[in-house]
Amino acid sequence: MTRTGLLQLTIVILLICAGIMGLLWWSIQKADLKLNELNATLMSKQEELANLAQMTESQDKLDKLTLDERETTQLALLRHLNLESVELNFQVLSREARPSGDTTLITRSINLQKVNSYPEQMALLDELYQNGKLQLNKVSMRRAESGDMMDPVDMAVEGVIYSLEKTQVADTALVEVVGDNPAAPPAPEAQQEGAAQ
Repeated sequence: MTRTGLLQLTIVILLICAGIMGLLWWSIQKADLKLNELNATLMSKQEELANLAQMTESQDKLDKLTLDERETTQLALLRHLNLESVELNFQVLSREARPSGDTTLITRSINLQKVNSYPEQMALLDELYQNGKLQLNKVSMRRAESGDMMDPVDMAVEGVIYSLEKTQVADTALVEVVGDNPAAPPAPEAQQEGAAQ
């Protein structure tokens, strides 16, 4: 092979190597860009999951702290406060409903009154404060006259209980199915009314 042929072959090989290196560089840049996009998507999804987890946790906490407005008998209110087995005077002073987003927030001002020993009253007050289901507005204590207990105290607690108009998905789905299907069987209430007639 002549010197000119060898030079031309070397130039061709160098050009091929440069082309391969350029192709590899382009592939690496494309892969790096794709990796950055995937990392950004991953971070976005992780942030969405964290927000969803926080929202679910907040919703669960709100659900525990509020009462379902469909079940607001006096016993349900006392059960919500874990006081259904405590002997006391319970009174609902007022009820107010305010729209809040897609639901309605109902506030009830209540009054609890009980005569008991001072340590028992403080234990009850601590429980009411710790469970967070009653917003304490006013607590008043005065010495009471009772011969069967030591250090009797007449305690009155005023506070606010919150409730929401909570809907159940199952109830909504049942109403939609029955409403869309004219041949669907009547609701249990309708069957009872028919039997009563």
